[in-house]
Amino acid sequence: MKGEWYFLFTDVERSTHWWQVYPEDFPRLMHLHDRMLHELIEAHGGEVVKHTGDGVMAVFRDFPGAAAVEIQRQAFHTLRLPDGEPVWLRIAFHRGSADRKDLGFGQQRDYFGPAVNTAARLTHAGHGGQILLTEEALPEEGITDTMEVLNLGDHWLRDVLHPVRIFQLHHPDLPRKVFPPPRTLPAPNQNLPVFLSSFVGRDRELKQLQTLLMESPARVISLVGIGGVGKTRLAVETALSLANVFRDGVFFVPLESLPIGGDPWMLLPSILVVQPQGDLREAVRSFLQSRHSLMILDNAEHVVPQVADLVQDLLLHTRQLKFLITSREPLLIKEEKVWRVEGLDPEPACKLF
Repeated sequence: MKGEWYFLFTDVERSTHWWQVYPEDFPRLMHLHDRMLHELIEAHGGEVVKHTGDGVMAVFRDFPGAAAVEIQRQAFHTLRLPDGEPVWLRIAFHRGSADRKDLGFGQQRDYFGPAVNTAARLTHAGHGGQILLTEEALPEEGITDTMEVLNLGDHWLRDVLHPVRIFQLHHPDLPRKVFPPPRTLPAPNQNLPVFLSSFVGRDRELKQLQTLLMESPARVISLVGIGGVGKTRLAVETALSLANVFRDGVFFVPLESLPIGGDPWMLLPSILVVQPQGDLREAVRSFLQSRHSLMILDNAEHVVPQVADLVQDLLLHTRQLKFLITSREPLLIKEEKVWRVEGLDPEPACKLF
């Protein structure tokens, strides 16, 4: 029988470790965990399909957000290790079609198909205390006022052929809201430079640029500031944090090697790995035409008119390409959103007591 359901998976974070550290206590804790999950899933209209190691697979007809929130809430307050540390659960769900098979011989039914596999892979992308869901799992009528959905961008999951847009479900009753990035595969294409020093002092700017690139219709953002202020590093760190969002690649184009008035188009074939058979510009346009990509044009101040020409041309011939420009001067084109990069605030003086 084929149908469409919500598939929810849970998993205990670091369970292998806890089985070894608490060989007598952890089995009793997992027994409590299993009973709690069965009761909560059934109370919210779901069905436990099977156990998956130290977690469960469940199926729901309706949006399982309330069930996921209640499982996380009760797990945090109920499942405690002997040292008082909470046992953290990872929860994820996805909606899609699958084949339902009644196994017979005293066994309950099971579900098979890509939608089930996507939900299972998504669980392993999460962190303890987190609830992840896909875009397909968002309810058409919205969620309750007490819940919040955070867009984490597009990510690649193991054995899933296309990137998946991941969201985080949060509720005020849950103990954690901020988590590291999802544990997903790196984007397939990027040539970003590597820095040996740590990136510090611009967390606020980084988050604002992430939001601007993911949620704003703006396709050209110029980071403008004096030399040495940190424009390149901010652009690279922003792109690196969004490498999974731009599923068709993040391309770094260093312009400092060009002479004044040089042609930036000449740098693109080697960076994009394009071999023009005829017109260079047409080959680049064709390659980027339908790609969801981000291009960093770094150190553009000595070739501003030429970069402005390149950007306007590619904006016209592509649909999803976005640009981050670093320069001492803006491009002065109508599509450009200028972001002024200022120097970091000085560290406060240390005081000895």
